[in-house]
Amino acid sequence: MPLITGLYRALLAGGGAGEPTAAIHAVLMASRTRDPCSTTWLYNHFAGRYFGVRNEQDLRRFGRRLLSVPAFAGARIVHRRSRVRCVVPDFERLMGVVWMILLHPIVHRFSRQQQYAIIEHVYRHVWSRGRPLVQEQDHLLIYRRAAGKAAQRA
Repeated sequence: MPLITGLYRALLAGGGAGEPTAAIHAVLMASRTRDPCSTTWLYNHFAGRYFGVRNEQDLRRFGRRLLSVPAFAGARIVHRRSRVRCVVPDFERLMGVVWMILLHPIVHRFSRQQQYAIIEHVYRHVWSRGRPLVQEQDHLLIYRRAAGKAAQRA
């Protein structure tokens, strides 16, 4: 909260007549989805299975929380979700995307056997069926309005 509040105060100037002059735009992979071909599902399923963790970085929930923070009383806060489809010509390139999201060793240290299980799952349930890998992304836009304008959620 101190980081986003500091950015908001330092970088965004209120526009005239309530019009925003700039915005903060944050994007994160959605923390929840039911789509088994999505990066979120893969992360939550396998990181949960092997490490007991889930993606808890919920940008939508954070945006709703900002509505009750006095520092954002003059803000316009907007939530959106988008879907990005990853269609690549070969399996190795598809696994490069999965590697960035899930298998990178800085995030979790999957054993070789666990990596094989993930690779096999992606091959059987996504690649061999011709399905795109999907990333659902949550967007949070924060606009600062001129003083006196009430916060809104669009």
